[in-house]
Amino acid sequence: MSTSAGNQHQRAAGTQEKDVRKHALEVAAELGALEETHAAKYLTQAPLALAVHEEVEHCLQLVDTMEETLQGFQTNLAEVSREIMHVQQSSSTMTLHIQNRKAAQQALDKSLLKLVVPPTLISVIMQNAIDDLYMDNLAVLHAKLQHARRLEADGTKLSSDLTGCLERLRLAATARVRVFLLEKIRSLRVPNTNVQIIQQAVLLRHQPAFRFLRKWHTEAASEVLQEYVNAMTIYYLDNFEQYSRGLWKLMTAAIEKGELTLAGEMAKSGVFANYRPSSQSSAFRITDRAASLASTENEVILTHVAEDMAQTFPLERIIRSVNAALRDNACAEYVFILQFFIHRSEVEGAEIFARVFQPTIKAMLADLRHAVDNTYDLLGLLMSVRVLEQAGIEMERRQMPILESYLQEAIMIIWPKYQLLVDRIVRNTRELPWKKLSAGLDVKPHGMTRRFAELSAAILEFSLGPNDGVVQSSILKLRSEFGMLFTKLAASFRVPIDQHAFAINNLATITTTLERTVKEDEPLLLHYQEQLHEQANSLIEKLLDQHFSRLTLLARAVEQNASSSQHQRPSFTKQQIAEISREFNESWAAEVEALQVAVQQRIVDQRTQVELMQAALARLMTYYTHFYLILEQELDINDLGWTPLGVQTLMVEVKKFVAHER
Repeated sequence: MSTSAGNQHQRAAGTQEKDVRKHALEVAAELGALEETHAAKYLTQAPLALAVHEEVEHCLQLVDTMEETLQGFQTNLAEVSREIMHVQQSSSTMTLHIQNRKAAQQALDKSLLKLVVPPTLISVIMQNAIDDLYMDNLAVLHAKLQHARRLEADGTKLSSDLTGCLERLRLAATARVRVFLLEKIRSLRVPNTNVQIIQQAVLLRHQPAFRFLRKWHTEAASEVLQEYVNAMTIYYLDNFEQYSRGLWKLMTAAIEKGELTLAGEMAKSGVFANYRPSSQSSAFRITDRAASLASTENEVILTHVAEDMAQTFPLERIIRSVNAALRDNACAEYVFILQFFIHRSEVEGAEIFARVFQPTIKAMLADLRHAVDNTYDLLGLLMSVRVLEQAGIEMERRQMPILESYLQEAIMIIWPKYQLLVDRIVRNTRELPWKKLSAGLDVKPHGMTRRFAELSAAILEFSLGPNDGVVQSSILKLRSEFGMLFTKLAASFRVPIDQHAFAINNLATITTTLERTVKEDEPLLLHYQEQLHEQANSLIEKLLDQHFSRLTLLARAVEQNASSSQHQRPSFTKQQIAEISREFNESWAAEVEALQVAVQQRIVDQRTQVELMQAALARLMTYYTHFYLILEQELDINDLGWTPLGVQTLMVEVKKFVAHER
């Protein structure tokens, strides 16, 4: 079978080989036929291809020719471009030359225009009245003179005709301006002239004229300035002297020489044996004066109105009025000087102001010194210092430091006299015959205490605080001297309760008076509040000892024992403790009423009475609480035969009493 299959395969292969050969012959025949066909077509198309080839050759020749032409055109175009750039550069240079020529021409025209003196300018400067038109032409002349000077400084030579014309115009203008300003300034000397109107409506309106004069004729400007200084010096000096004299005639002596003491009328009489302390003098009460000073209305006193109404004023009102008038006039004058004479230098303006006002300030200081030397109103002096200090603050607010030295000098005139008067009060108080003062003395507030309180409150009302050295020093002097005299008067009472009552009444008067005026942290107020508290505690202890003697003695022993490191039994026997309890049960209400009567009889101020009773009852509650603890420790309450008054019960009753007192 394998042999048969192989044979079949060979036969098939032979058949396929025959077919391939046959196919190859067929393909070769077809290719030959196709080649013959194409050869025939080529022979047919050969002339046409030759013609196309010739045309292509011709086109290439044309392209070469065009390329040569374009290269020549490009070369020519570059040359044209270079020529155009050259033309542009030439045009730019020519334009710049033209612009420079125009600029030079304009500058020259402008410079020549500044130098040209038109006939109208000459006519106005030489002939016209000095008015607004004249001011405008004066500004034009100033500009031409300034320009000519600048050109000469740069080395430019000007025509002699031009410089001569400008010089003649300068001299004519300065001469006319000088005469005009001197005439207007001299009108300030005319009596009853309204200076402010002349300053504002005339001089300031023509201020450019003085500026021109100051620039182009300094000697004439100095003459005008000096004439103004002379005129205004006389004006202010005359008016302020007249006003000051009229004001000082209206001053009333708020404190007389004889009132420089804490003892009222004694110094007036000078007879110690007939001394009667004055409780009605109001020299140290300044409520109305302080309110009047605090008001900003009617700051300046009109003397003729005050004279017609027969008004008088204390020292500080006079000083405030004088300084308010001086301040307002000085500020107005300083502003005018800066506006008219000066435009940049405030220092120079202050110098001119000083030349104008120095005589007036000297006269005001002389009047002040005379008034201070002859016054005994130390409170008016202190208020006057505050008035002057406030004036200084106002000047600083207005940014016009022109009266600073005057205000400082005025304050330095017042302070020594104030200290002298305080020392005189201290000396007069030290020289008081305290033994005669204590004769017939009762526990009521002394008139001397009221005067001391009013004086201290008045001084402190115008204190600047703890750092106010002069005021605090005077307060310490008065407090020290009054304290020594007060201690002597209190010691004149033989009964300790009366001593304490006298001290409380007087200290309450001082604290009440001070509380209406000073701050809560004022050292003087704190000092007397502390003394009042100490005296009140001492009086309470004395009154409780008088009405609850054995109870307070035992309670204090308990307190001392509690605070001691060695605890001991009380020295009272049980029987004594029981007796104290029974007595307290029976009499405490009556004794409290008696204590209240004692307080009311000795203490004048109702508020102080209530505070003392409240403190006394609180202290009594403390003592009874200590006693009740001992009572419970030492005795059996149920075996006493009576019911001791309980602490809570007593507290309720005390609260009822306190509520009723309120």
